[in-house]
Amino acid sequence: MLQEQIKEFLSQHNLMGISTISDDGSLWPAIVYYVYDDELNIYFMSDKNDLHPQNINKRDQVACTIFSSDQPSSGKKAGIQLSGVAEEISMIKSIKWMLKMWQSHIDKGGEPLMDAQDFLGLASDRIYKITPKRIKYFNNGLFEKNFEILDL
Repeated sequence: MLQEQIKEFLSQHNLMGISTISDDGSLWPAIVYYVYDDELNIYFMSDKNDLHPQNINKRDQVACTIFSSDQPSSGKKAGIQLSGVAEEISMIKSIKWMLKMWQSHIDKGGEPLMDAQDFLGLASDRIYKITPKRIKYFNNGLFEKNFEILDL
């Protein structure tokens, strides 16, 4: 039940804050568009030369937040906090799936993104997969104690 509630929340949003860890242990935040799969893995695209992908390639631990900034300061609030591990994906099948999901959920009606094989060879963008280890779903309109935690 909780997984379905989390999927419903994820389907209503497309921006995520992500924090990565640098070589010296300092944190680096970024905002990315995301899509997700049925196992609650989260995928995003970023330029491989940006700091957060460089950090992921060295230390795979990440923390993320997903929420709507339009929520009033009083009343019902909902959001997700999660921790997990991130990795660059390079399998053509996974890239094709992610590009298709990106087109249908993020860039609705926009120009099609490039072919998966071209994407691997030409683009400086790369696709990253986050495998959540813990998800905290905060929703004070849904849960008696305001949140539920899903350990994966």
